[in-house]
Formats: sequence, structure tokens, C-alpha cells
Amino acid sequence: MWFYLTAVDPHNQTRKFSFHVNQLEQGLDSLNRVVAKGEKLTLIQLVDAQAVMTLPVEAFDDGSSVLELVKGLESEWRAIMEQPTVDKVTNRAAILALTIRRLAVCETNIARIDPIVDRTEALLLRSHKMYMSFRNQVLEKTYQRTLSFYQDQLDRAHFTRLDLLQTIDKLN
Repeated sequence: MWFYLTAVDPHNQTRKFSFHVNQLEQGLDSLNRVVAKGEKLTLIQLVDAQAVMTLPVEAFDDGSSVLELVKGLESEWRAIMEQPTVDKVTNRAAILALTIRRLAVCETNIARIDPIVDRTEALLLRSHKMYMSFRNQVLEKTYQRTLSFYQDQLDRAHFTRLDLLQTIDKLN
């Protein structure tokens, strides 16, 4: 990248010059060295990859080194990036606690659904033994649908419980 400068020297003479650098920080540091020697920058243009940018001359009014500031910021940035975002132990403990809570909910569902299945099976058996009228057939089909629904729910709850128990074993 190229820097094109117009500056006024301590003798009030306007001078134009340019220089090439590979890194932006080197160029900015060079601008600060020019200011530190007593030159007053009036125009700064940066040319890189077919683009021309005019930089604010006010940014280079005290002659302090940009390179040291950028390196300091970079080291702070690297330190922040190297820190783990989530403590794995804390994360593992939180997942374990949530999984145990899900297991408790699942077991509550099993305890709630299991008696419903037992009661519906008993009602279905009793309706089957009764006199087979049209009314009993409708009632028996209703019991069968209800039993099927709750058995599916119970099977899913048992499957989920086993899955949660395996997850808890892995987390421990």
C-alpha cells in the first residue's frame, strides 16, 4: 500500500512525498514519526488495491506511536480469544441438572399415565365380558382408542426415561 502526503515543514514550506509499506500499522507509525519531527500534515491519502482513501490529518496530531497501541490491542484481543467461552465443568453440571429435572418430569408422567392404562384395560375387559350390544361395541371401541393413546404415551415416556438415564450416566 502507498501513502501520499502533503505536509508543511517547520519552515512553512509545503512538501509532497510518498512511501510504500506492507502493513497498515507500519504506515500509520511512519505518519506519526513525520509529525513527531515537526511536520504538519495537511493531506494523507492511502492507496491500496485500486482504492484511494483520504485519512483524517487530525488523527496524527501528537506524533505518538500507533504500532505499540495496535500491538497492545492485539495482545488483549488474543488473550480474550484464548479464554474459554463456557467453563466445561459448569456447563456439564448445568446439563446434568437439567437432565435430572427432565427425568423427574418424565417419571411423573409415567406415574400419572400408568394407572390410566391399568384402569382403561380393566374397563375394556369388563365391557368385553358384558352382553354384546351395539352400545357396548361403541364403548369397547372408545376404550380401545383411549387405551392405545395412553399406551403410546407411556411407551414414549419409558423410552425418554431410558434415554435420559443414559445421558446422566455419560455426564457423571
